[in-house]
Amino acid sequence: MGSPTVIGHDDRPALWRPLSWVPMQATSAPAPSPTAARVTHPPRNAEVEGARAVAALAVVVAAVSVNAMANRGPFGGLLARLDVGVPVFFVLSGYLLYRPFAAALLRGEPRPRNRRYLRHRLLRIVPAYWVVVVASFLFASSAGLVLPTDAFNPVSTSATSVPLWTMVRFTTFTQIYWKDSLAGPFPQAWTLAVGMSFYLLLPALAWVLARRAPGDRAARLRRQWMVLAAMVVGAQLFRLGIVMIDPVYQGDIGARYTQLKAWLPNHLDLFALGMGLAVIAVERDDSGPGAALGERLDRVMARPGAAAASVLVSLGALVLAGYGLGLSRTDLSYDRMGEFTRQWSYAVVALGLVLPATFGRSGGGLVRGFLSSRQMQYLGRISYGIYLWQIIVIGRWVSAPSFTGGVPEAARHPGRQFNVAFWSTLGWTLGVTIALATVTWYLVERPWLRFRDRRLGRFTGGMWAIALASFAARVWSSGTATARNPGNGDPFFYHAQANMLADGVGFGEPLQWLTQGRFVPTAIHPPLFTLWLTPSSLLGARSFLSHKTMAAIAGVGLVVVAGLLAKRLGGARAGLVTAALVALYPDLWIIDGILWPEGLYTLAVGAALLAAYAWLDVPSARRAVLVGAAVGAAVLTRGEALLLLPLLCLPLAWSRRDQVTSWVGQAAVMGGVALLLLAPWTVRNLLSFERPVPVSTNSEEVLYYANCPDAYAGPQIGYWSFNCQQRAREERVAAGLPADPPGDESERAAAWGRLGREYALDHKSRWVPVVAARVSRVWDLAYGESTVQLMTIEGRPREWNQRGLWVYRLVLLPGLAGLVVARRRGQRVWPLGMMFVMVTVTAVYAYGAIRFRTAGDLALLVGAGVAVDGALTGLTRRHAAGTSAAVGAQDGRDPVDRPPATTVGAHAGAPSSAPVLAPEAP
Repeated sequence: MGSPTVIGHDDRPALWRPLSWVPMQATSAPAPSPTAARVTHPPRNAEVEGARAVAALAVVVAAVSVNAMANRGPFGGLLARLDVGVPVFFVLSGYLLYRPFAAALLRGEPRPRNRRYLRHRLLRIVPAYWVVVVASFLFASSAGLVLPTDAFNPVSTSATSVPLWTMVRFTTFTQIYWKDSLAGPFPQAWTLAVGMSFYLLLPALAWVLARRAPGDRAARLRRQWMVLAAMVVGAQLFRLGIVMIDPVYQGDIGARYTQLKAWLPNHLDLFALGMGLAVIAVERDDSGPGAALGERLDRVMARPGAAAASVLVSLGALVLAGYGLGLSRTDLSYDRMGEFTRQWSYAVVALGLVLPATFGRSGGGLVRGFLSSRQMQYLGRISYGIYLWQIIVIGRWVSAPSFTGGVPEAARHPGRQFNVAFWSTLGWTLGVTIALATVTWYLVERPWLRFRDRRLGRFTGGMWAIALASFAARVWSSGTATARNPGNGDPFFYHAQANMLADGVGFGEPLQWLTQGRFVPTAIHPPLFTLWLTPSSLLGARSFLSHKTMAAIAGVGLVVVAGLLAKRLGGARAGLVTAALVALYPDLWIIDGILWPEGLYTLAVGAALLAAYAWLDVPSARRAVLVGAAVGAAVLTRGEALLLLPLLCLPLAWSRRDQVTSWVGQAAVMGGVALLLLAPWTVRNLLSFERPVPVSTNSEEVLYYANCPDAYAGPQIGYWSFNCQQRAREERVAAGLPADPPGDESERAAAWGRLGREYALDHKSRWVPVVAARVSRVWDLAYGESTVQLMTIEGRPREWNQRGLWVYRLVLLPGLAGLVVARRRGQRVWPLGMMFVMVTVTAVYAYGAIRFRTAGDLALLVGAGVAVDGALTGLTRRHAAGTSAAVGAQDGRDPVDRPPATTVGAHAGAPSSAPVLAPEAP
């Protein structure tokens, strides 16, 4: 397998990473030019699309052969040289991208607009690329499995490490300029960095050529060939400098590769080859002074068998490179001459494959029929995704031993790199890679390509910018503010249980599984947050960083949902302001980094509110289903979301009883869908426990934590206390009883809940101060400093607790004011108001914690966005009024005497009873 420096792989399995892939373009058609009518060939080149698919498949086979050691077998010479797909893609890039520039320069016409050109390139390359960068770095394969061990320590002292700066290099295509980040977990990205450099070079090169005296077309054509020749010569000189100066070629054992080979100058000759084909094609189409060469190529390549002969020449050059030039199949470096012979032979292979796709297309034939087939067209369309995903897919099939204790990374064949069967590995890689590439094409690439020639719009573009910045900030915080990994408690529960599910263990209690190997079914928490984390674990990404990233994705979803809610109530600007506020709000992004489920829960609540407003606009059974589904998802994340049924669904249907005759049925649909989603979990609990558990056993046990001496007086009044339960256990042991009440989890939880209710009934005189303290804590009306300190129990950093407290206080009044403004504008704000009721009821039932307030925070932030928008609107109107007054003063008239700006529009667009003055006759 190739690399920016060498071909093959390191014989030391744990160190090797494949390094040779290339970006593929979205379309085989050149950009339209002002003289497109002169072109006699169809704009869409199906053969080029098929050639791209062939190159992509060659790259996949090369990667598989390296990991299966097939490059050491009898066909290893060919398999090791299939990284020739890299030069094929470089040549295609040169041909496709330079052709519109060549046409403009040769015809003496305006060049393609740089802004449009770069916009096309960025939208084609960046969105899918960033998705895979995130997948590579933040969902990296982890070592080992979650298995019982005596070495388990429930108190963690470790911290999450985020390769932030290396990620920044990759996302900005600059990783090739540092040797320590050339490969990383996404090694094939070096070719994208080369491609991005070429994309930036083209308009600059065209600008330089256009600055010269225009001359006649023959002179312009000569300048083209001179520049292309200079690129070829420059590449040879750059390569010569590498092999003469770099320590890799001086016998330095420690220098195994050089990043200089991944720089654009080393590949300019391949790009120039494609650019030369573009110049020939333009001359042919325009019947220019250089048309003879293109016409001759067309005639030759259109002859029967010519395309097949061209492909055979490529195969011959490939065989020569594989068996006759002495190129290594396994080492990470060639000799000095080998660097040149490899490049030249690969250029011949690429030219032989590209020529039949670009010239003589009217001749048809078996080769072009194959390239134009529906299957190859589809693979060509998704070839960029194939390129992006293949190494991750291979890594999930086979892994090398890790450096820590020899524990292999998680994979289907852990620790068996270079020791797996070729055909089964190839089948897995092709199947999964094509599936992922298909998903990426339809969900990422194609949607973004729709904006190549039309604006995103202020709201859409702003939301994307805020969402991406929010995700980056959350990733950064995972390695800084919330770097400490949980050693116990609910966050560790979710993390460990997700890995247990990936191992096929099931919804078991993690600590007993880890310490004793005992599977004990549990329903301490609803299942959805664990299930949200599980796909990461199933892919082998089992670390805290991967799970924090999954939580961050939910948090970014909340940013988007909040923006859409505010847009519904206050317009696009209010939506953008709200999205920014949610992205910055500490009490919402901190929970992602400490692995609490409230981010996903609030996302589900926000989705329920969005669906509710959509139903209010146009009531329908379909929208009622969406409301119920969102409510069901919220219940499966946190049990108190059951309150949404009486507080949101029922009032929602009732509010439209005059317009919807079947409002009872609509309410039934909402509730029925929510309960239907909950049913599998409830049925599982009925089968697993002695007592009924609709959602969670924690709803019972928490009653004792919150109804005990510590929570009824003193500094923790209105909060909860684990120490109360510990003292109760000690008293039970002293009395000769087991520490916990007998029975399974449901029976123990019910017993603790009963003790909590008994304590509450025995201390009725404390209800008023306790309830007041709970409400005060959840809404930060009192006990602020105490709450800041107590929240550290949940893993929150104290300084960010303090900052979150002050940000909430700053948002509170504007948030309430914004909801009032929206109400006065005729908007229904009661669904948001119900979030305050739900939060308050939850605090009264359980205890006061700011984690329970997230749904209320969402409502407040939406209101704050509306308030800010209203303030900005007022400032704009006052400024406009001031400007109008100044203009009126200059005219010598009072501004109130001036006609309103809408008068002319009214006269022009509709009849009016007011007299309209006719224009004077000339």
